[in-house]
Amino acid sequence: MKRQDFSYWMDGEEWNITIPAKDEADGRRRLSTAAIGSYNGVLIARVPAFHGCDWIVALLCRVRNFLARRT
Repeated sequence: MKRQDFSYWMDGEEWNITIPAKDEADGRRRLSTAAIGSYNGVLIARVPAFHGCDWIVALLCRVRNFLARRT
């Protein structure tokens, strides 16, 4: 998949959104369904996952989830 970039206007400002899709048509189809999507929360960080390092990502997620439950 390639990253397809789209823009839109809201409150007098231009905003951009990048959607992973096969091509422009697939990106437009995915963009049209975004209005019925759900909120997942605030993105805290992006952790690059290298082959063989999946355990690091899993560990970081578990630590963050554990700390989030304590507050």
